[in-house]
Amino acid sequence: MIFTADFEHTNPGIYTQEQLNQEWNSPEWSDGIEERRVSVVTTDSETRAIAVTYPAHTYGPEKNGAVWKLKFDASYSAVEVRFDVMFKKGFDFVRGGKMPGLFGGKGNTGGNKPTGRDGFSARMMWREDGRAVQYLYYPDQPTRYGHQIPWIDQATGQPIRFIPGQWHTVVHRVCMNAPGKRDGTLQAFFDNQPVLKMDSIRFRDTDAFAIDGFLLSTFFGGGDASWETTAQETIYFDNFQIIKIAFE
Repeated sequence: MIFTADFEHTNPGIYTQEQLNQEWNSPEWSDGIEERRVSVVTTDSETRAIAVTYPAHTYGPEKNGAVWKLKFDASYSAVEVRFDVMFKKGFDFVRGGKMPGLFGGKGNTGGNKPTGRDGFSARMMWREDGRAVQYLYYPDQPTRYGHQIPWIDQATGQPIRFIPGQWHTVVHRVCMNAPGKRDGTLQAFFDNQPVLKMDSIRFRDTDAFAIDGFLLSTFFGGGDASWETTAQETIYFDNFQIIKIAFE
């Protein structure tokens, strides 16, 4: 086990900087903690989870949601991350927003297209109507901003969607490429069903980084007001598990 967090021993209430440091290996920086946008709550099933709030008529990580980086104590070639997520009942997805994922090196985001020698990130997004997509920053991405790859129900061919008021289990599996080769892979699972498999990925051209951490990144946006919330929204996260897996 690389990392686990289920918040069962965390006191309910506003999630403090001290709690963040204790449970997430003292991140170098964060958005949303000092702003009191993250809380520990008791769920309907009497377990505890973190609740992230997104104030009305806001977008972007400075005013909306939360972001921090969990740095691993070592680099890994193949990692699985699993967590549970629930959008509150009546959630308005608007145009979409960011969700967590693994990263390496500098963990490129924000239009910083990777060079192959600086880093990568493998987050996800929700889009209109709750559609789930992978959101990948890697050297061969087709545009400046992250590559959006839809999650698809393998039985029906239909897009995977988050259902407000319902818990979902999300799994990402990332296997690094040999430097300079296109032999990396990424797989995703939604409620224990496979929804994405990508092969022939070039994450890097150097062995200076591999899978180095987990980016808890969640906010509406997008970089303009067309992505902003229509009302205050909440997303709940729980049962984070990150493990080393066999190289595939």
